[in-house]
Amino acid sequence: MPERSNLISMTQRFLGRFGKIIGGASFIFLYNGLLVAFLGIVTPLVVTMIQRIFGIAIPVTLGMIVLSLFSGFIVYCGYQAIICTNFLFVIALFLTFAVTLVMGGGDIQVKHLTQHNNSLLLWGFPIFFSAYRYHYLIPSIVIGLKRNVKRIRMALIIGILLSFIISLVWIWHVIGIIPQSQLEESFFKQELPIDLFMRKKPIKLFIIFATLTSFLAVSFAMVDFLGDGLNVRSSRLLLCLATFVPPLIIASSVPYYYVFLLGLAGGLAEVILNGILPLMMFWIGKYKHNLHSSLLIPGDRICISFIAILALFMIGIEIWCGNVL
Repeated sequence: MPERSNLISMTQRFLGRFGKIIGGASFIFLYNGLLVAFLGIVTPLVVTMIQRIFGIAIPVTLGMIVLSLFSGFIVYCGYQAIICTNFLFVIALFLTFAVTLVMGGGDIQVKHLTQHNNSLLLWGFPIFFSAYRYHYLIPSIVIGLKRNVKRIRMALIIGILLSFIISLVWIWHVIGIIPQSQLEESFFKQELPIDLFMRKKPIKLFIIFATLTSFLAVSFAMVDFLGDGLNVRSSRLLLCLATFVPPLIIASSVPYYYVFLLGLAGGLAEVILNGILPLMMFWIGKYKHNLHSSLLIPGDRICISFIAILALFMIGIEIWCGNVL
């Protein structure tokens, strides 16, 4: 693939015009929705914290504009600026995460950890699948690490392992503190369990830094995606405007409507974008175009077939859950 290729170029080459349209539409819908959700989550927390500490009342919309300008400037400055800023955010994330665990450790009850409800097990599969959606960052990582396969592989392995460990500890922490009845009630009311947890412990800083790291990562990927799709390489300012202005408008006007749509169709877009399309591109690239790679997958036909069945299973769950809700 040419230098700085992203999803649009890849789907165009291996899946044709139809694949490019499906992939591009899924990417824009899904990750634009995430930017809207991130703005809606982190801005009220920051505004409330500033008001309590400094006594300054800031409108939420103004907070969204400031956050978009700050993030847009970082993304505009390029790869190194994003890495340095996110590194600081990750350090703050780990520190606040450790403080949160220490503060809430005494409230964990073993009986909460031993309770389970198998009837809700299927509902968790799409969430688990989408929790590790780092595919969108791979093209940007490849560009940033200058196609160094060893460094790219190490970044992916370490990043996924750290995310898995942190999320596992966090889930254990929340489940150990909040009774199962409250978790189930919040689930069926479509509330976030974190809302229950925030009533018990001051963890707003942890949530802010967790959201900011993801916000920068998604913004970074969106800029590279748009640069490839619009065939704009030189005007990074234009790409940043195209990345941050639409989510800002939606988040400040009709955020709940868009997030509602994201909840209905986001899971399907997730499975298509991060499950089915990569499998199709790999299969066509290897068995139709006879492309070779240094990455060897033992029993690749069986492995790919299994993942494809799993992706279709996720789509079935999403449709069934949507009908139930």
